Amino acid sequence: MGFHDIVEAQRKYFLSGATYPLGTRKEALKTLKQLTSENADELCKAVHDDLRRNPAVTSMMEVKSNEMEIDYFLQHLDDWAAPTRVEKIGNAGPNDDAFIVKDPKGVVLLIAPWNYPVSMCFWPLVAILGAGNTCIIKPSELAPNCANLIEKLVKKYFDPRLVTVVQGGVSETTELLKERFDHIMYTGAPPVAKIIMTAAAKYLTPVTLELGGKCPVVVEPDADLDKIAQKLVQTKWLNVGQTCVAPDYVLTREEVRPKLAKAIEGALKNVYGDDTKNHPLYSRIVNERHFDRLSAVKSKSKGEVLVKHGGDSDRSDRYIAPHVISIDKDDAFMEDEIFGPFLPILATKDFDEAIEYIKSREKPLAGYLFTNDEQKIEAFLEKVSAGGMTINDVMKHLSIKTLPFGGVGNSGMGRYNGKYGFDTFTHEKFPTMADSKCMKSERNGIQREKKEFVEFEKSTVRKSEGIVLAVLEKTEQVNEDEEVLRRGGHKRSVKKDSVSFEKQESEDFQGDRGRKRKEPFEDLVVAEDYVEIFFFGEEADKDDSEVFDELLELCSWYDPVDDRNSSYGNTDEEDEIIARLSANTAPRPAPPPLFRKNTSVGISLSSLRLTSSLPKKPMQREPSDFWDNLDAIDF
Repeated sequence: MGFHDIVEAQRKYFLSGATYPLGTRKEALKTLKQLTSENADELCKAVHDDLRRNPAVTSMMEVKSNEMEIDYFLQHLDDWAAPTRVEKIGNAGPNDDAFIVKDPKGVVLLIAPWNYPVSMCFWPLVAILGAGNTCIIKPSELAPNCANLIEKLVKKYFDPRLVTVVQGGVSETTELLKERFDHIMYTGAPPVAKIIMTAAAKYLTPVTLELGGKCPVVVEPDADLDKIAQKLVQTKWLNVGQTCVAPDYVLTREEVRPKLAKAIEGALKNVYGDDTKNHPLYSRIVNERHFDRLSAVKSKSKGEVLVKHGGDSDRSDRYIAPHVISIDKDDAFMEDEIFGPFLPILATKDFDEAIEYIKSREKPLAGYLFTNDEQKIEAFLEKVSAGGMTINDVMKHLSIKTLPFGGVGNSGMGRYNGKYGFDTFTHEKFPTMADSKCMKSERNGIQREKKEFVEFEKSTVRKSEGIVLAVLEKTEQVNEDEEVLRRGGHKRSVKKDSVSFEKQESEDFQGDRGRKRKEPFEDLVVAEDYVEIFFFGEEADKDDSEVFDELLELCSWYDPVDDRNSSYGNTDEEDEIIARLSANTAPRPAPPPLFRKNTSVGISLSSLRLTSSLPKKPMQREPSDFWDNLDAIDF
């Protein structure tokens, strides 16, 4: 099948809506995790065959880290994918509504590099699939063992209409780039990135580019040199320098340079012993062409070798020992990203000169600073532009799931990692609904289908009018939620498999009097896995068709993820809002988790606005009535 046919098959599959449901996305992520977990040894062996990297290192950096990303997505995908209402600022009427809907983009092309051939195929793929897209993976031909294995495994585990692998070199990639994609993700070097951007421009295709760069390390005299040396050895010579965020060069004072070099030599010996070449943790240059490139730079350099740990280079074995080299600012090693086991150290007269030197160059993918001076830390963060930064460590920012990963300027554009990856491969559609009460039926239908809508506005509660919704599941013994009690909620304990709530007193902090009182309590029972809605209070003095002009706030929190917090309560002493949970055991379909809210206790209920009043006395409904009356909920 030609490239055009592959792309069109995926586009047809995407347009069918098959990738949209969250359940389908989660299954795809679980399949990817199954692929890596069931074939971890084989994947690690393929990396060793291509790069001579220790399998234990690969397992940690490329397999387990990818599975952590999958778990993180599965934990948060419901919230990330849910439409979000926005504050109405501008020309909006009282009945207008505005919100953001998260749409998958479509067919994504993922062009992966050779230096981390497993994770750089599967790490972005997590976000691509989690966002509801299809993907064509082009692995690097410079890591052929990994490319062949990944193609074989993807073909075994995935429908090719969802994920497929195509292989080839420059000519094949050139032909592939002639096709129309909805997003292109590329990891590699700036010259190739420019070619990809040129091809993408034909169809105005958005791109994400992760391009590396010369990542500086600024070492101030007050820093601990032994600690710095340990961090540098652990990161610079990991994968023999073939890491995009690895330290590329060091800036320090002239008097510090020989001391730091000596500390690095001691750290190298601690990690690799006296025989670096035969140490199992020391990898190899990817191929002879890159070996020759690095050797040529070293030959052109006028720098002084301060440390050479591990013997002479060996082209047939693609081995180059760790080098620490004293150089000037115009040395050959400062022309391009080194991407190898050479670490230059440059001398600057002070901190400000180091900052100005970094600013005079292309923006790096990462920047590092070692100092205990808070003013210098603030200046570094403020004045240096880089994709990411770590202070008093190296590459630490990559391990934090709540931070993005990506470059700026010549080191790339766009970002991924966790939610940032989901956002990158998602189009945020922004509908506005004028006179929104007229379209509530259609929106409720969408809500039931997509199982999403979150973050409803809080509001006051009109006297004698109330609404309670509850998501019910079996729960463990729980303790009171202090935040709920602070806001005037009830304290009730829920026992697993229990069919009743224990009524307790609670302090009402909502009124000026702050008095204690007993809340109404009647017939509270547990019904598992259902959503029920009940109205109660005085007889309504309005017709069912009239509209409430207030929002009803429900201060109820329930955490089905941890099963630790379950509290029900009211926020206004004038309102006698209580939870009524039906014990109706008649068969009925499990409803979707309609009501979600981002709070410290996880998935929860939230406040709603009613557009029509219903009888206020407690009532029993058939399950179908609940779904029929969702029109009463105005998002």
